[in-house]
Amino acid sequence: MKSKNMLVAACVFAAAATLLGAFGAHTLKQYATPEQLAVYEKGITYQFYYAFALFAAGLIRRIYQNKMVQWSATCFVVGMALFCGSLYTLVGAEILKLDGLSTWVGPLTPLGGLFFIAGWIFLAMGINRNGVVKPERT
Repeated sequence: MKSKNMLVAACVFAAAATLLGAFGAHTLKQYATPEQLAVYEKGITYQFYYAFALFAAGLIRRIYQNKMVQWSATCFVVGMALFCGSLYTLVGAEILKLDGLSTWVGPLTPLGGLFFIAGWIFLAMGINRNGVVKPERT
């Protein structure tokens, strides 16, 4: 993944987090319990964190051009999909009384967390792997 694509994806994820946050604050709160809203807000918070992490990886990719930095970005994206997406889905399933959905979506949350951890490890390895190289062409 090129740094430009990482930066664009980070902006899209941050915009989506903003929209989902507004939805939660203005619409979802009418239907969700305080516990459900707390879970939903955890998803929003982590989506913002990892949109910023992806943005940082995109900037770092311009300096450290190796596969480890690219893998970190991929891990951050997969982590957001699994961790945040599963939290949003769990809350929606509870509100809509889709009990069967919770049983297979729930285990995706910690798997997403593992992708977040892997992303940080890959990013550190990518930075540590080699010195500064010429910036990529965008």
